[in-house]
Amino acid sequence: MEYFSREECKKILLEKCSFIYRDSAYIATTDNNGKILKSKVNQHLLNSIIFHTLQLSDSCKLAERMYWILNDIYEKPKCKQCDKFVSFRSFNIGYSLFCSSKCSSNDKDWWKSRTEKSIEKHGVPYFTQTQIFKEKSKAKKKEKYDDETFTNPEKSKRTKKEKYGDENYGGFGSIEFNNRLIEKYGDKNYRNVPKWKKSYYDKSDEERKLISKKRIETKKKKYIDSDGRFHLNTTYYSKISQILFWRIYDKLPEQLKDKTYFGELNKEFAYYNWDIGEGYFYDFVISSIKICIEYDGEWFHSKSDVIAKDERKQKFLEDRGFKVIRIPQKDFERSRPEVINYCLEEINKLLKEKPLL
Repeated sequence: MEYFSREECKKILLEKCSFIYRDSAYIATTDNNGKILKSKVNQHLLNSIIFHTLQLSDSCKLAERMYWILNDIYEKPKCKQCDKFVSFRSFNIGYSLFCSSKCSSNDKDWWKSRTEKSIEKHGVPYFTQTQIFKEKSKAKKKEKYDDETFTNPEKSKRTKKEKYGDENYGGFGSIEFNNRLIEKYGDKNYRNVPKWKKSYYDKSDEERKLISKKRIETKKKKYIDSDGRFHLNTTYYSKISQILFWRIYDKLPEQLKDKTYFGELNKEFAYYNWDIGEGYFYDFVISSIKICIEYDGEWFHSKSDVIAKDERKQKFLEDRGFKVIRIPQKDFERSRPEVINYCLEEINKLLKEKPLL
């Protein structure tokens, strides 16, 4: 049996085949009244198309075979990131560019294209940053959990534990993260120290002292206010801690709000310890009654060097007459209302005991 050549199949399809329905190609014609009539493509053409696309499996759809003919494809496309074959989506779209979401997320061009489209359509790089998404998310959480800021880190850990065998999967210190460090650098404890730090520590003790002295003088000129306090805006704070602080702030008496400091409200309250050349940022401070609330994230505040600095930081503030309350992350996640009420009770006690400064 003689088949149509590949070029002849393409020509017939372009001229006569109007659309594809399920696994059958149809030729559309009209009668004298303009009514559309359908008739299937003849069997000889179908056999020819199958003959010229034998590389495809027997179970593949006719739409994919026709796509090969019309677009002059001779080999099944592969993923841009790896050598795996990609799946056929539809006759109008064709093949996927990537075999999985993991591969697509690793492609810089794909991310660039996606963010450009999102900026053009929504004005922001990602749809999750739009006000519409945020409002819908809050409404859904409010309806489901009666709390528009609800998060469930314990459930996330359980899911990761069940799926990957590691509750910190993908994050800093996880098995996967350590394996990537070993594969790339040969050491799971590898940390990429910036060049300026390397050059700084390569210098002699005298040179380092001079550099530190210059830094202190620069900070004094830039950041010292009329009260002798060291102020510097910072964005290095936990987002969940700001939820706690906003809840407390909203319930404060008006007379305390003007002297309240935390990241998202204005700036974190800060002091500089000139004796040892170390700056301290405090999470939530009401300076008029001298109270400070510190939110201790489970991961960051469990490091030995951070614990040591937290102790120095707390002592420095307590020496100046402040009361410091520490809120561990687990306590806040376990019972938010109780933690908020406890903080407000301590603030009210101090407000009664101390006159406003």
